[in-house]
Amino acid sequence: MMLKIYKYKMCNLITIKTSDDHLFIVDAIMYKKSRIIADMLDLDEKGQLYMTEDRFIPLININSKIFELINRYVIYHQNDMIQDKLSINIDINLSDWDNDFLCLDPKTTLSKLMIAANYMEIDGLFKACVKKITYLIRDKNPEEIRLMLGIQNNLTLEQELKIKTNMKIFL
Repeated sequence: MMLKIYKYKMCNLITIKTSDDHLFIVDAIMYKKSRIIADMLDLDEKGQLYMTEDRFIPLININSKIFELINRYVIYHQNDMIQDKLSINIDINLSDWDNDFLCLDPKTTLSKLMIAANYMEIDGLFKACVKKITYLIRDKNPEEIRLMLGIQNNLTLEQELKIKTNMKIFL
């Protein structure tokens, strides 16, 4: 099995291994806000990071394509991530960079990115993905949303009618 190694210019380096066995060498400081990463960091008695070259942090639920996107986002927002300033209010508009960055296929990439951001607890990216998906499904009927997101309808006709009847109460 061949491993691809991606290196980024950083200071406190850690190695991330994705589900498809790609290795990414990234800055630990930028990922400290991710609880899943922070919980796996090796710290000495003074709280300093140490990690041997042969050690890596496995992200078994995230492939390299999605992690590359996460890393682009984290690098772009590194100052916000480090200073804990990145908090996207659902009521405000996305920045131009975030909006362009999230122009991804909602069926495959955007939904996987949202799930990965939630798994890694990267709050700003997760909220930005939710906002983008919310924008994409606005004013769409359930069939259009299922088609856009690749969701199969597993409801029977009777179940659908019951849901529609119950929903009329709220409308």
